[in-house]
Amino acid sequence: MADQPRRFSMEANTTGLTPGPVIEAIAPMLLSVGMSLQPQFDVIKLLPENRKEFLRLLRDRRSEKYAANILFETIRAGSERVTAAASEVKRLTDSRLHVKLDDRQVIAAQSALTEAKDDLERTKQRSEKLAAAAHAVGISLMNVESWLRHGRPPGTVLEAVEVEPPKLLKGESLLDGADRFERRSRELRADIHRVRSAPYPSAHVKRKIREQVAQLEPRAPDVTLMIEGDGDLIWPFTHVRAEVFGEQRALAFHDAIDVVGLLAFFLTPEIMIKRLDALIDAESDDKAALSHDQRQRAEAELLSDLLSTERDICSLIRRGQAEGLPMEFPADIDPRALLSVRCVVAPRADLPPTSPEHAYNIVGGRR
Repeated sequence: MADQPRRFSMEANTTGLTPGPVIEAIAPMLLSVGMSLQPQFDVIKLLPENRKEFLRLLRDRRSEKYAANILFETIRAGSERVTAAASEVKRLTDSRLHVKLDDRQVIAAQSALTEAKDDLERTKQRSEKLAAAAHAVGISLMNVESWLRHGRPPGTVLEAVEVEPPKLLKGESLLDGADRFERRSRELRADIHRVRSAPYPSAHVKRKIREQVAQLEPRAPDVTLMIEGDGDLIWPFTHVRAEVFGEQRALAFHDAIDVVGLLAFFLTPEIMIKRLDALIDAESDDKAALSHDQRQRAEAELLSDLLSTERDICSLIRRGQAEGLPMEFPADIDPRALLSVRCVVAPRADLPPTSPEHAYNIVGGRR
């Protein structure tokens, strides 16, 4: 008989066998928290072999930074030392003891208090510095792994990119060189923001205005009831949907007067266009304006320069870290620059050949 798959049951034992201790130990956990026994996919598998080391080094650095953090107990012990020293100074300077301020005991207690405060302050500053460094590395690692898992363009694979080390200026250190490239990175980001925020040319906007005005549907009021039965004027209505925010989000519907339809009825297209053109002329800034094509080309060029600059930054930082310098990757660095990779379209898998049992293959189907 073929071997049957082994099954573990949480029901009462009816076979007389003693349940294994491991299953007994984890059963309450499985029932209470729904623990999954499937291993989590490691995104490092998505990287080329010669780029996996970059991610391993970043993970190791994150672990080392967090391990170097000063324990809270150390800070608390320093705080207790300050409290004890302050209490001793207060005790010695109590007027009832009649101890003079220039007494050796008072001077020694004051000196001990000052030393304890200085030590605590240095410990806190060092703790904050180490925590900030650990946080920066942790954020960089989180961004990289999140990009590998969710941010890559679909249908692409990663390919290693060889980056020529950037040249430093005469007398420039690694730290200064990295700062120079980071300043350039900030300038490029500002330029990208400027391009994306640029207004559109007034000619483009006026062309859209004419297209939209031409699509308006004039809607006249209904005067039938006024003529036939001395009733009221009936204005054209339109159905409006609105979202209501509260404890639970909901939709609300109501009818409102179709103001745009009335404007199209009472005003000729020429009058509407003339007045809208006046608004555009008052608000437009053609000197700073960019068309769709201009902003696409400018943004593409700036993004390419930014990626190249960030590759140089990462090259210098990796070199500095290897030499033991206090250099960390910026939290917002492009993961492609940090990992020294690029995205390429994955080759399409060949369809399996047809067999005598099948007249054709169905793309994406199952046999």
